[in-house]
Amino acid sequence: MSVEKIKTIILIFLVGLSVVLTGILWFGFRPLPAVNLTPAEDPVQLGLAKETIDLLIPIRALVSLEDQNFALLEPDSPLFQEGWEQVVGRMQQENLWLLHPSWKPAPAPPDLTAPGTWQWEFPLAFSLDHWHDLLRHEGGDSGTAPAMAKLVLTPGGEAYVCDEAGTYYPWGLDLRLPLPGAADLPLYRRPEVEGCTIAPGIYVPAEELQLPVMWATVENLPAESVASTFFVDMSLVRKIKERDEAVIYTDGQRALRLYPSGALEYNFPSLQEKTATLSFPTAWERGRLFVEQHGGWPPEIRAGEVAGEVHDGGQHIRINYYQYQKGIPLRLPEPALSLYVNSGGVVVYERLVVTPYLALPPHPLVDPQELLEDAVRGQDQEGEGNRAEVVVTDISLAYFGRPEGGKEYILEPAWIIEIDGEQFFYAAQTGKPLSPPGAEGEKEVAAWTGAGPKIS
Repeated sequence: MSVEKIKTIILIFLVGLSVVLTGILWFGFRPLPAVNLTPAEDPVQLGLAKETIDLLIPIRALVSLEDQNFALLEPDSPLFQEGWEQVVGRMQQENLWLLHPSWKPAPAPPDLTAPGTWQWEFPLAFSLDHWHDLLRHEGGDSGTAPAMAKLVLTPGGEAYVCDEAGTYYPWGLDLRLPLPGAADLPLYRRPEVEGCTIAPGIYVPAEELQLPVMWATVENLPAESVASTFFVDMSLVRKIKERDEAVIYTDGQRALRLYPSGALEYNFPSLQEKTATLSFPTAWERGRLFVEQHGGWPPEIRAGEVAGEVHDGGQHIRINYYQYQKGIPLRLPEPALSLYVNSGGVVVYERLVVTPYLALPPHPLVDPQELLEDAVRGQDQEGEGNRAEVVVTDISLAYFGRPEGGKEYILEPAWIIEIDGEQFFYAAQTGKPLSPPGAEGEKEVAAWTGAGPKIS
């Protein structure tokens, strides 16, 4: 090769190199990723994700057996999960919602004692219009559909929606579930007490029931990690430590407060001025994703309250969620999760989540029928024989949470007996009357005595 050709090649190379370097100077350069580069970390995930159907799951199912007994299926039992999966599959089919029934009450209620009848009890009496909107991801106008407190499936394939007033409405669900065997299943029966009327759908254990006393610790979210889920650029966030050891993070518009007790409180005050109409499905989904991104969902939690409210001229939808243990509600002074949502987003988010664990072995519970007899006698004495026959409107179990130290609760099983709408509380292991702990002030009284979830 001649010297001139070599010079020409070198010159071409230098010209090409000059063009490349000039391009890098003007337009920048993004180097190719090396094979051994560490992958970017996923967004902070502090808890579980949950779909809408997981937040509306029934608290229990009762299946009618022979001899007037009922088998209780807890939410974690395979029979419950298999049956509920079939119900959900049918509810998610579009043709079910195209029927548009007139929702006229049934001429007569279904026979709940017929063997093979399933009763699904829900923590929240939710309108079927809302069920449709959430399952179909649509936001239609509110119709006249009843609120479903209970779903009844008969052995013949008929379905009935029962509202909070005890009225039954036929529904074209067209689903037959098998009759399970009673082996190893808790058996329940209808209570029988003289001098009172027992409302339909109330059951008590037919055999000795045992439950433990439990401890519960408030979750300990890592402060900096959870704060980073609320604020994109932490360099613009001011951190303030208060005298009570609470820590506040704020960027001037929003504030996140983390209390020593483990409680979390988030506020976005400027959003309260938003007044545009917000559909319920949109509010629900915003709240669901917000919790998923900011702390995550506890394992067993359900929606317990949904209400439309007006604050500072802005329309809000308030959604409260409550924790459960095997379908039994945990009664704490505050909801586990509380959100106020409007057209601008989540305005308020409050969180107090606990983790239950066994403190003492299971212990036999007092038969609630004995407590019911005492409660009825007490009502008769108060009325001095002049009042009409009392009506027992509910008997349910709950875990009452009593504060024990800064971040712990003792969860004690309790029977709640409701007579003519008035609730009476008893320690389930001893039968002694209980006063809801810490029930001082309207807000706490409401949380303890009925605003929370209820087993009916």
